[in-house]
Amino acid sequence: KVGDEITYEISYKNYKSDKADIVIKDKLDANVEFVSASDNGTVSGGVVTWTLKNVAAGDEGVVTLTVKVLEGALKSKGGSAKVVNGGDTATVQVGNDNAYTLNVVENPVPEKPNKKEVKPYKGTGTLGEVSIGEEITYEISYKNYKSTAADIVIKDKLDANVEFVSASDKGKCSDGVVTWTLKNVAAGEEGVVTLTVKVLEGALESKGGLGKVVNGGDTATVQVGNDNAYSLNVVENPVPEPEKPEPPKPEPPKPDTPSKSKTSTPTKTSTPQKSVGVKTGDTVPMVLIMLVMIISIIGIVSVRIFRRRGNRR
Repeated sequence: KVGDEITYEISYKNYKSDKADIVIKDKLDANVEFVSASDNGTVSGGVVTWTLKNVAAGDEGVVTLTVKVLEGALKSKGGSAKVVNGGDTATVQVGNDNAYTLNVVENPVPEKPNKKEVKPYKGTGTLGEVSIGEEITYEISYKNYKSTAADIVIKDKLDANVEFVSASDKGKCSDGVVTWTLKNVAAGEEGVVTLTVKVLEGALESKGGLGKVVNGGDTATVQVGNDNAYSLNVVENPVPEPEKPEPPKPEPPKPDTPSKSKTSTPTKTSTPQKSVGVKTGDTVPMVLIMLVMIISIIGIVSVRIFRRRGNRR
């Protein structure tokens, strides 16, 4: 894959009956970068050259070349999804004889398997925030880049603060690792498996977590056949602290209300009162009694005054 190093071995033999110089040349693929060469091999203009002086008759050996795969090899970057070495661009010359070419070696460079969060999903930038108890569903893509059928094994180690819910394609969870074993995937075939997890409270910073759940990286891999496994991209979902409810506001104090003394309610007789005069035990209020007394006094005084005036006449 991109960034990997490839080491080639090139064998040689002095097939002559006398010692001879042997010159080996290897033109690099346009999408690799020279790293190193054994036996004082040097690179110039994209061609690595070894000059082995006075190799004894019948002597044979091996030189090595290490290169690094560049992103341009990817098909998505305009490459051929492979890096090639050998053929007419790699030769071995013994003495002054015609040089012979080396066999062709090809290494496929597939697109990197992709992992993405699809629920809740908010694009390729900042992923959706998740709450405690919420579920996240991931998709993991794979492809058999080989020319023949191959088994594909996908492994994904879960974050410590999520709980396994389900996995497609008979994915199984054991000791926090979900594994899919896809048998005899046809050459060139590609697909997607899914994984669903539930967010646990331990993800919160207030509970000792990181305030997020993480998936991918070196703990999530896709292996095609017996090739080296690919690691997947990292997917992170922030887990913010839940909002705390506001404390209830205290009610404003109520104004003091004057207390009312309770008095016994006078009982009423069933028979209505017919007399107008005031009697003991009457139910007429005191104010009314005093008013009647005042009116009576005024009336008596008025009568006396009237009589005196009449006598004078």
